[in-house]
Amino acid sequence: MSLSPSDNPLFLATAIEAVIKAGRIQAEHARGAFHVGKKGLIDLVTEVDVIVEKGFRSLIAGRFPEHAVLGEEMGMSVDDSRARCRWLFDPIDGTTNYAHGLPIYCASAALELDGQIQVAAVYDPNRQELFTAERGRGAFLNGASLRVSQASALVDALLVTGFPYDVQTRTDDIVGLFGRFLARARAVRRLGSAALDL
Repeated sequence: MSLSPSDNPLFLATAIEAVIKAGRIQAEHARGAFHVGKKGLIDLVTEVDVIVEKGFRSLIAGRFPEHAVLGEEMGMSVDDSRARCRWLFDPIDGTTNYAHGLPIYCASAALELDGQIQVAAVYDPNRQELFTAERGRGAFLNGASLRVSQASALVDALLVTGFPYDVQTRTDDIVGLFGRFLARARAVRRLGSAALDL
């Protein structure tokens, strides 16, 4: 099997399959009761994160047993040292939003080959938006080509940011930086899902 994503469309297809499956699981559990735990003071993890990541790991192990996985909740797969291909996976990007019933979250998957990202997919189940990208071929939203903003000055730009999990211990620095961008841009948003921000 070729390692080149251009020679192996199964790589992008797998990323797409994984994030859409994740979105279905997220949607199935979103209105029900699920356990919410903490990885840190404000860093949450839900049982849905774990269910989705276990499913992803099973998919990759069955389809590409020689590939490694780095997941948000379970870390690095055990024997990653010799793998040329590594999947990066976040089962719920925007877990705090998800845990609080705010419908701004997604799943994201990417495949890197020798340390370079080759394909990626992000799926937002609430808006049914599928973002995909392939190295050298561009990025797409539901199959339509995407392009970067044409704004050349911050005053003409809408910025999106996030805050790190240590925000409570560095509040002044972070709010100060946020304020400086707010004073220069058309607007700044903080949505709570980095993959959707991008």
